[in-house]
Amino acid sequence: VRTGQEENKGKGEQAILSIQVVSNNKLLLGCADGLYELIITGPGNYQFKEIDLGRFNKRFNHTRVYKVLAYDKNRSILATKEGAALYDHKNNKAVLFEHNPKNASKTISKGICRLAYRDHEGRYWLSTSTGGLNILSDRNGAIEIRPYEYNFKIKEATTNYITSIYDDGSGVYWFGTSGSGLINWNERTKEAKKYDKSSGLPNDVVYGVLKDKRGLLWLSTNRGICSFNISSEKVKAYSEVD
Repeated sequence: VRTGQEENKGKGEQAILSIQVVSNNKLLLGCADGLYELIITGPGNYQFKEIDLGRFNKRFNHTRVYKVLAYDKNRSILATKEGAALYDHKNNKAVLFEHNPKNASKTISKGICRLAYRDHEGRYWLSTSTGGLNILSDRNGAIEIRPYEYNFKIKEATTNYITSIYDDGSGVYWFGTSGSGLINWNERTKEAKKYDKSSGLPNDVVYGVLKDKRGLLWLSTNRGICSFNISSEKVKAYSEVD
């Protein structure tokens, strides 16, 4: 599948950054040049089209879509270069969310949004490059994205961009960052703790955080992968040799 090459001559082939499976024959693709829909019509046959988010707001075209995340049966959350969007793929409609400096406390924080995450409680988190974390709220159909009220506490541990999130439903969150390593955020106690190279991590840039069945966290970093034992706080790094 190519984006931007056949539909927009001269732009060249663009990267696919995120995929959401909508149904057995329908995918939404977040790409470097926008949002696309792929419909599989049969073996080896498909329909591929660009979804023009710019028509919903001429000032912000949301041309780069970093993350596509299911919100409900018919809608998806998009993390974009300009902020975020809630796209209704059944009715081909979208609500766009951009930072408003005149109403900063009630709009998504400033910066590029590359991460959208649904936690075990059903809350949706969005992270921007310069403004920290945001929470999506749905009050009787009125959807808002606002800065997380405890960003100031998390920023005591890191001012770097949060690249990934993991939680297990206990109120404890693990954040990968773009330069501060791994952050443990306890939402109940409102305490943040940092683990970085001085704690044994191979690098302070953490792209992804996952947990296995044994309770170990697995981190992808700029210097390979490592496991992190939550109980002992011990790190084991793995190289190409392993």
